Amino acid sequence: MQKLELLHGDKRRKEAVENRLCFNGPQVELAIYDTYEPASQVALSSENLLYCAMLSGTKSMHGVSDSPQLFLPHESFVLAPGQPVWIDFPDARPQTPTTCLAIDITPARIEQVAQMLSDQRDPTLGPCQYQAKAVHCRHNGETQRLLERLIGTFIEPVAEQKILIELQLTELVMRLLRQQSRDLLLSAVEQGQIHHGLLAAMQQLKDDPSQHLDMDLLSRAACISKAQLYRLFKQELGQTPGEYLQQLRIEQARRWLTEGQMSVTEIAFELGYQSLSHFNRRFKAAAGVTPGRYRQKLN
Repeated sequence: MQKLELLHGDKRRKEAVENRLCFNGPQVELAIYDTYEPASQVALSSENLLYCAMLSGTKSMHGVSDSPQLFLPHESFVLAPGQPVWIDFPDARPQTPTTCLAIDITPARIEQVAQMLSDQRDPTLGPCQYQAKAVHCRHNGETQRLLERLIGTFIEPVAEQKILIELQLTELVMRLLRQQSRDLLLSAVEQGQIHHGLLAAMQQLKDDPSQHLDMDLLSRAACISKAQLYRLFKQELGQTPGEYLQQLRIEQARRWLTEGQMSVTEIAFELGYQSLSHFNRRFKAAAGVTPGRYRQKLN
Protein backbone atom coordinates (compact mmCIF):
# COMPACT_ATOMS: atom_id res chain seq x y z
CA MET A 1 0.00 0.00 0.00
CA GLN A 2 1.53 3.32 -1.09
CA LYS A 3 1.43 5.67 1.90
CA LEU A 4 0.36 9.29 1.71
CA GLU A 5 3.34 11.52 1.06
CA LEU A 6 3.42 14.91 2.75
CA LEU A 7 6.15 17.09 1.26
CA HIS A 8 7.35 19.89 3.50
CA GLY A 9 9.82 22.62 2.70
CA ASP A 10 11.09 22.99 6.28
CA LYS A 11 10.74 21.68 9.82
CA ARG A 12 8.10 24.22 10.80
CA ARG A 13 5.79 22.97 8.10
CA LYS A 14 6.39 19.38 9.07
CA GLU A 15 5.37 20.10 12.65
CA ALA A 16 2.25 21.91 11.41
CA VAL A 17 0.89 18.65 9.98
CA GLU A 18 2.42 16.34 12.57
CA ASN A 19 -0.65 15.02 14.38
CA ARG A 20 -1.78 12.05 12.28
CA LEU A 21 -4.14 9.20 13.13
CA CYS A 22 -3.97 6.40 10.56
CA PHE A 23 -5.79 3.20 9.53
CA ASN A 24 -4.26 0.82 6.96
CA GLY A 25 -6.50 -1.66 5.19
CA PRO A 26 -6.59 -3.62 1.93
CA GLN A 27 -6.18 -1.19 -0.99
CA VAL A 28 -6.78 1.84 1.24
CA GLU A 29 -5.18 4.11 3.82
CA LEU A 30 -7.28 6.45 5.92
CA ALA A 31 -5.81 9.25 8.05
CA ILE A 32 -6.98 12.30 10.00
CA TYR A 33 -4.59 15.27 10.00
CA ASP A 34 -4.66 18.11 12.54
CA THR A 35 -2.80 21.32 11.67
CA TYR A 36 -2.07 23.54 14.67
CA GLU A 37 -0.10 26.40 13.13
CA PRO A 38 -0.58 28.63 10.07
CA ALA A 39 1.41 27.36 7.10
CA SER A 40 1.61 27.97 3.37
CA GLN A 41 2.59 26.07 0.23
CA VAL A 42 2.58 22.66 1.94
CA ALA A 43 2.66 20.14 -0.93
CA LEU A 44 0.62 16.94 -0.91
CA SER A 45 0.62 14.06 -3.39
CA SER A 46 -0.10 10.33 -3.65
CA GLU A 47 0.44 7.63 -6.24
CA ASN A 48 -3.21 6.64 -5.76
CA LEU A 49 -6.50 8.49 -5.79
CA LEU A 50 -6.57 10.84 -2.80
CA TYR A 51 -9.91 11.79 -1.24
CA CYS A 52 -9.66 14.74 1.17
CA ALA A 53 -12.64 15.90 3.23
CA MET A 54 -12.55 19.01 5.41
CA LEU A 55 -13.76 18.51 8.97
CA SER A 56 -12.95 21.89 10.54
CA GLY A 57 -11.19 25.11 9.59
CA THR A 58 -10.32 26.26 6.07
CA LYS A 59 -7.64 25.60 3.50
CA SER A 60 -6.67 27.21 0.23
CA MET A 61 -5.79 24.68 -2.49
CA HIS A 62 -3.35 25.60 -5.27
CA GLY A 63 -2.62 23.61 -8.40
CA VAL A 64 -6.05 22.23 -9.31
CA SER A 65 -7.22 25.31 -11.23
CA ASP A 66 -5.92 28.63 -12.51
CA SER A 67 -6.73 30.33 -9.20
CA PRO A 68 -6.64 29.08 -5.56
CA GLN A 69 -9.79 27.34 -4.35
CA LEU A 70 -11.13 27.73 -0.82
CA PHE A 71 -11.68 24.37 0.88
CA LEU A 72 -14.35 24.40 3.60
CA PRO A 73 -16.11 21.87 5.88
CA HIS A 74 -18.82 19.84 4.11
CA GLU A 75 -16.59 19.81 1.01
CA SER A 76 -14.12 17.36 -0.50
CA PHE A 77 -11.23 17.54 -2.91
CA VAL A 78 -10.55 14.37 -4.89
CA LEU A 79 -7.08 14.37 -6.43
CA ALA A 80 -6.05 12.17 -9.33
CA PRO A 81 -3.12 9.77 -8.85
CA GLY A 82 0.19 11.61 -8.96
CA GLN A 83 -1.43 15.05 -8.95
CA PRO A 84 0.37 17.45 -6.56
CA VAL A 85 -1.38 20.29 -4.75
CA TRP A 86 -0.03 23.05 -2.53
CA ILE A 87 -2.03 23.96 0.56
CA ASP A 88 -2.28 27.09 2.72
CA PHE A 89 -3.56 26.80 6.32
CA PRO A 90 -4.42 30.41 7.17
CA ASP A 91 -6.65 29.77 10.20
CA ALA A 92 -4.85 26.91 11.98
CA ARG A 93 -4.30 27.56 15.68
CA PRO A 94 -3.45 25.34 18.68
CA GLN A 95 -6.94 25.86 20.15
CA THR A 96 -8.75 25.55 16.79
CA PRO A 97 -6.79 23.21 14.51
CA THR A 98 -7.60 22.71 10.86
CA THR A 99 -8.67 19.07 10.56
CA CYS A 100 -8.90 17.03 7.38
CA LEU A 101 -9.75 13.43 6.55
CA ALA A 102 -7.48 11.94 3.84
CA ILE A 103 -8.23 8.61 2.17
CA ASP A 104 -5.68 7.05 -0.17
CA ILE A 105 -7.41 4.50 -2.47
CA THR A 106 -5.72 2.22 -5.00
CA PRO A 107 -6.82 2.09 -8.67
CA ALA A 108 -7.78 -1.57 -8.13
CA ARG A 109 -10.32 -0.57 -5.48
CA ILE A 110 -11.78 2.13 -7.73
CA GLU A 111 -12.07 -0.35 -10.60
CA GLN A 112 -13.86 -2.91 -8.41
CA VAL A 113 -16.51 -0.39 -7.37
CA ALA A 114 -16.84 0.96 -10.93
CA GLN A 115 -17.48 -2.57 -12.17
CA MET A 116 -20.16 -3.10 -9.50
CA LEU A 117 -21.94 0.06 -10.67
CA SER A 118 -21.58 -0.88 -14.35
CA ASP A 119 -23.12 -4.31 -13.73
CA GLN A 120 -26.40 -2.79 -12.54
CA ARG A 121 -26.39 0.29 -14.78
CA ASP A 122 -28.69 1.04 -17.70
CA PRO A 123 -26.54 -0.26 -20.60
CA THR A 124 -27.50 2.67 -22.84
CA LEU A 125 -25.50 4.95 -20.52
CA GLY A 126 -22.30 2.96 -21.05
CA PRO A 127 -19.95 1.63 -18.35
CA CYS A 128 -19.13 3.57 -15.20
CA GLN A 129 -15.49 4.65 -15.39
CA TYR A 130 -13.28 6.81 -13.20
CA GLN A 131 -11.82 9.87 -14.93
CA ALA A 132 -8.39 10.80 -13.54
CA LYS A 133 -8.89 14.49 -12.78
CA ALA A 134 -9.38 16.70 -9.75
CA VAL A 135 -12.92 17.06 -8.42
CA HIS A 136 -14.11 19.66 -5.88
CA CYS A 137 -17.24 18.18 -4.31
CA ARG A 138 -19.86 19.75 -2.07
CA HIS A 139 -21.43 17.11 0.15
CA ASN A 140 -25.12 16.45 0.24
CA GLY A 141 -26.62 15.37 3.56
CA GLU A 142 -26.20 11.65 2.89
CA THR A 143 -22.51 11.94 2.00
CA GLN A 144 -21.84 14.08 5.07
CA ARG A 145 -23.54 11.53 7.33
CA LEU A 146 -21.52 8.74 5.68
CA LEU A 147 -18.27 10.59 6.41
CA GLU A 148 -19.32 11.13 10.02
CA ARG A 149 -20.08 7.41 10.41
CA LEU A 150 -16.74 6.53 8.82
CA ILE A 151 -14.85 8.83 11.19
CA GLY A 152 -16.76 7.46 14.17
CA THR A 153 -15.88 3.89 13.20
CA PHE A 154 -12.29 4.95 12.61
CA ILE A 155 -11.61 6.69 15.93
CA GLU A 156 -13.76 4.47 18.19
CA PRO A 157 -12.83 0.88 17.30
CA VAL A 158 -15.38 -1.91 17.65
CA ALA A 159 -15.00 -5.62 17.00
CA GLU A 160 -16.30 -5.22 13.45
CA GLN A 161 -14.20 -2.09 12.69
CA LYS A 162 -12.41 -3.50 9.65
CA ILE A 163 -15.62 -4.77 8.05
CA LEU A 164 -17.49 -1.52 8.72
CA ILE A 165 -14.69 0.65 7.32
CA GLU A 166 -14.50 -1.48 4.17
CA LEU A 167 -18.26 -1.18 3.62
CA GLN A 168 -18.30 2.56 4.28
CA LEU A 169 -15.32 3.19 1.99
CA THR A 170 -17.01 1.22 -0.79
CA GLU A 171 -20.06 3.45 -0.42
CA LEU A 172 -17.87 6.56 -0.44
CA VAL A 173 -16.14 5.50 -3.69
CA MET A 174 -19.55 4.72 -5.16
CA ARG A 175 -20.75 8.23 -4.35
CA LEU A 176 -17.61 9.73 -5.87
CA LEU A 177 -18.08 7.76 -9.09
CA ARG A 178 -21.74 8.71 -9.27
CA GLN A 179 -20.88 12.39 -8.81
CA GLN A 180 -18.25 12.27 -11.52
CA SER A 181 -20.48 10.21 -13.81
CA ARG A 182 -23.29 12.74 -13.36
CA ASP A 183 -21.03 15.62 -14.34
CA LEU A 184 -19.59 13.77 -17.34
CA LEU A 185 -23.01 12.69 -18.59
CA LEU A 186 -24.40 16.19 -18.26
CA SER A 187 -21.44 17.57 -20.17
CA ALA A 188 -22.02 15.02 -22.94
CA VAL A 189 -25.73 15.77 -23.25
CA GLU A 190 -25.07 19.54 -23.31
CA GLN A 191 -22.75 18.94 -26.28
CA GLY A 192 -25.37 16.80 -28.03
CA GLN A 193 -23.29 13.63 -27.73
CA ILE A 194 -25.77 11.52 -25.72
CA HIS A 195 -29.56 11.36 -25.73
CA HIS A 196 -31.18 9.57 -22.82
CA GLY A 197 -34.37 10.07 -20.83
CA LEU A 198 -32.59 10.45 -17.48
CA LEU A 199 -30.22 13.04 -18.91
CA ALA A 200 -33.08 15.00 -20.46
CA ALA A 201 -34.73 15.23 -17.02
CA MET A 202 -31.44 16.18 -15.33
CA GLN A 203 -30.81 18.88 -17.91
CA GLN A 204 -34.30 20.32 -17.45
CA LEU A 205 -33.75 20.67 -13.70
CA LYS A 206 -30.23 22.06 -14.22
CA ASP A 207 -31.53 24.72 -16.62
CA ASP A 208 -33.72 26.21 -13.87
CA PRO A 209 -33.01 25.10 -10.27
CA SER A 210 -35.67 27.52 -8.98
CA GLN A 211 -38.50 25.55 -10.61
CA HIS A 212 -41.08 23.59 -8.65
CA LEU A 213 -40.50 19.86 -8.92
CA ASP A 214 -43.05 18.53 -11.41
CA MET A 215 -42.63 14.79 -11.98
CA ASP A 216 -45.26 14.76 -14.72
CA LEU A 217 -43.29 17.38 -16.66
CA LEU A 218 -39.99 15.57 -16.08
CA SER A 219 -41.37 12.20 -17.15
CA ARG A 220 -42.69 13.73 -20.37
CA ALA A 221 -39.28 15.28 -21.06
CA ALA A 222 -37.65 11.90 -20.41
CA CYS A 223 -40.29 9.96 -22.39
CA ILE A 224 -40.53 7.38 -19.60
CA SER A 225 -42.88 6.80 -16.68
CA LYS A 226 -42.53 8.65 -13.40
CA ALA A 227 -41.74 5.39 -11.59
CA GLN A 228 -39.00 4.48 -14.08
CA LEU A 229 -37.53 7.98 -13.93
CA TYR A 230 -37.48 7.92 -10.13
CA ARG A 231 -35.74 4.52 -10.21
CA LEU A 232 -33.09 5.80 -12.65
CA PHE A 233 -32.33 8.82 -10.45
CA LYS A 234 -31.78 6.56 -7.43
CA GLN A 235 -29.79 4.02 -9.41
CA GLU A 236 -27.48 6.41 -11.26
CA LEU A 237 -27.18 9.35 -8.86
CA GLY A 238 -28.09 7.86 -5.51
CA GLN A 239 -30.66 10.67 -5.16
CA THR A 240 -34.34 11.27 -5.72
CA PRO A 241 -35.28 13.96 -8.27
CA GLY A 242 -36.18 16.26 -5.38
CA GLU A 243 -32.80 15.72 -3.70
CA TYR A 244 -31.01 16.37 -6.98
CA LEU A 245 -32.95 19.61 -7.49
CA GLN A 246 -32.09 20.67 -3.95
CA GLN A 247 -28.40 19.97 -4.61
CA LEU A 248 -28.52 22.11 -7.76
CA ARG A 249 -30.05 24.97 -5.77
CA ILE A 250 -27.36 24.81 -3.09
CA GLU A 251 -24.61 24.68 -5.74
CA GLN A 252 -26.05 27.78 -7.40
CA ALA A 253 -26.39 29.50 -4.03
CA ARG A 254 -22.70 28.85 -3.31
CA ARG A 255 -21.72 30.38 -6.65
CA TRP A 256 -23.81 33.51 -6.05
CA LEU A 257 -22.53 33.85 -2.48
CA THR A 258 -18.98 33.62 -3.81
CA GLU A 259 -19.61 36.27 -6.48
CA GLY A 260 -21.02 38.57 -3.79
CA GLN A 261 -23.35 40.55 -6.06
CA MET A 262 -26.65 39.41 -4.50
CA SER A 263 -27.89 39.53 -0.93
CA VAL A 264 -28.76 36.33 0.91
CA THR A 265 -32.43 37.27 0.73
CA GLU A 266 -32.26 37.86 -3.02
CA ILE A 267 -30.57 34.49 -3.52
CA ALA A 268 -33.23 32.72 -1.45
CA PHE A 269 -36.14 34.01 -3.46
CA GLU A 270 -34.34 33.79 -6.80
CA LEU A 271 -33.91 30.06 -6.16
CA GLY A 272 -37.58 29.54 -5.39
CA TYR A 273 -37.51 29.23 -1.59
CA GLN A 274 -40.70 30.34 0.11
CA SER A 275 -38.91 32.13 2.94
CA LEU A 276 -35.45 33.21 4.03
CA SER A 277 -35.61 30.91 7.06
CA HIS A 278 -36.38 27.92 4.80
CA PHE A 279 -33.34 28.74 2.64
CA ASN A 280 -31.14 29.18 5.73
CA ARG A 281 -32.17 25.75 7.07
CA ARG A 282 -31.61 24.01 3.75
CA PHE A 283 -28.24 25.67 3.16
CA LYS A 284 -26.97 24.93 6.67
CA ALA A 285 -28.04 21.29 6.35
CA ALA A 286 -25.99 21.00 3.15
CA ALA A 287 -23.01 23.25 3.91
CA GLY A 288 -22.76 23.07 7.70
CA VAL A 289 -23.07 26.87 8.08
CA THR A 290 -25.67 29.49 7.28
CA PRO A 291 -25.42 31.40 3.96
CA GLY A 292 -24.25 34.52 5.81
CA ARG A 293 -21.52 32.62 7.65
CA TYR A 294 -20.45 30.92 4.41
CA ARG A 295 -20.02 34.31 2.75
CA GLN A 296 -17.95 35.53 5.73
CA LYS A 297 -15.59 32.57 5.35
CA LEU A 298 -14.94 33.56 1.74
CA ASN A 299 -13.67 37.02 2.76
